[in-house]
Amino acid sequence: MSRNEIYFLDLPKRARNLLLDEADRQRSLKPAPPSGFPAGYGQEGTPYEGINYQSAVLNSVHVIERRAKAVDSAIKTKPPEKASTFLQRIQARFPGITDELIISYLSIYEKCLDPDDEVPVSAAEYEEFLGIIVAICHELKD
Repeated sequence: MSRNEIYFLDLPKRARNLLLDEADRQRSLKPAPPSGFPAGYGQEGTPYEGINYQSAVLNSVHVIERRAKAVDSAIKTKPPEKASTFLQRIQARFPGITDELIISYLSIYEKCLDPDDEVPVSAAEYEEFLGIIVAICHELKD
């Protein structure tokens, strides 16, 4: 069992369900072309089948927001707040979220902001990113 799976299993059921629901939602947003899954999508037969990595990464801040709001209802993004600013606010409220987690999260998140990069995130980076989200969500507790 990988470290990501252990963190995931340690999350409260509600947090796990948020992550699973988001993965399902991402699968439904951008259906893969009939000829198979192009680069940047989860490949057939993997747990991430049909997920557009870039879209999933960019929408992940909402997963973190929903989990944080489950613990503290006053937390929410303030449009047009940047992800980095939001994560700094979350980190101030939940000190278990380390600078290393924030930097790791943002390094992948910001790669996905480039509209000219057709495949900003590989399958390995996406899996690493999921581990980062799980670790952040794990620290969102009273």
